[in-house]
Amino acid sequence: MTKCRPKNMKTYRLVVGASSLALAVLLLSGCKIGDNSIKGSVKVTSQSNPCSEGFNAGPCVVEPGYFSASEGSNVIGSDGEVTFSIPQGYYSGAQTCTAQDSDLTPGNIVNGVTIFGVTGSLSAGASSLAANAHRNLGTTQISQSDEVTTYAGVDLPAGYRDVPDILLDDDGYAGGNVTYVNRTGWSTTTCGLSGTVDQRIADCAANGIIGTEATWDGAVKGNAGQGAWKLVTREGDLGSSLAGAGREVWRDERTGLLWSSKVATSLNWCKASGSNFITNNPFAQDDPNNYCDNATYQTTGTGPGNKAISACYEDGENYFTGTDGAIDDAGKGSLGLASTPAVRWRLPTIYDYNVANANGIRFVLPDADGNFDWSASVVSSGRLYAWFFSGSNGYVNYSYRNFTRAVRCVGR
Repeated sequence: MTKCRPKNMKTYRLVVGASSLALAVLLLSGCKIGDNSIKGSVKVTSQSNPCSEGFNAGPCVVEPGYFSASEGSNVIGSDGEVTFSIPQGYYSGAQTCTAQDSDLTPGNIVNGVTIFGVTGSLSAGASSLAANAHRNLGTTQISQSDEVTTYAGVDLPAGYRDVPDILLDDDGYAGGNVTYVNRTGWSTTTCGLSGTVDQRIADCAANGIIGTEATWDGAVKGNAGQGAWKLVTREGDLGSSLAGAGREVWRDERTGLLWSSKVATSLNWCKASGSNFITNNPFAQDDPNNYCDNATYQTTGTGPGNKAISACYEDGENYFTGTDGAIDDAGKGSLGLASTPAVRWRLPTIYDYNVANANGIRFVLPDADGNFDWSASVVSSGRLYAWFFSGSNGYVNYSYRNFTRAVRCVGR
């Protein structure tokens, strides 16, 4: 919040240095108020001011109030510029007016940048991506930007290696130089069962059993450029065939995407993705390899009476259904199209998996194992295949689309 002193019968303007933020902050030299096309919360904080030079016979009074269409509303400007108009009159040096914006918070400003005294915490752009060179567990991460600028042409800092250490620099599957989420004692513990996504995250973080393990920080627990993940919801051990793991949803803090637990351990690609050739279905497509248009692998017929089976995608049970003996919908943590907030799920692409793997997904999810997970990506050189991802070591390969694999979903 910055205060400004109006100058008599003059106007001033402020050019804000970050065009991505609608900041209603004024320079110390002055401000403008009163333009009806600009909404703001500029408040006159002094009731009276002496007038002189014959403008009025006695002291003139400015009633305290807000010169805006509505108190507390945002000031609207363009190209980082906000303009106010001051009513005509004479003002004492004690007269002040104040403008502020609730969006001027650390989370809306890039990490390390300070605007009007507020230092940002937002990770965005290349500066937020960590270098993927291998490092010792606990070594302070450097960014990709640092690697190609600060360390251009010189050795990486201590703890990083240009030449791999055979005993340390691996995929992390066996632990050692990577620390997994520690679920000791979690058992049937639940958290994050209601509220917004951020409220659910806060609830999990405050859980007395889960505690600090509700956040996995790859900068501290990883061996390369991993990022941060936060537990959104956990429904506990449901005692199903998925090795007793809790059904958990985690958010990748770099991408903002939500990742589910497995929703199936053995499902063909057609039912995993929802691909179908049902008459009237909005996504109907003739499968060139006769998999997803075949009743052996997917529902056929005419919609909406006949619904395509889809492990991830939901449309409110109109043309698609998640009802199938092989689908464990609880893996989505009760988040979906009908939940509050609504979450839209889809089958991850192989690129989603590649990014999530670099960010540390294999060390976070409760069921990241060798039971290969289908991706939405078809093999271009042979469309009877689709790519899959191994949650144990990051292995990527492809399989016939009519084969059965595990399924997890990515949401937004």
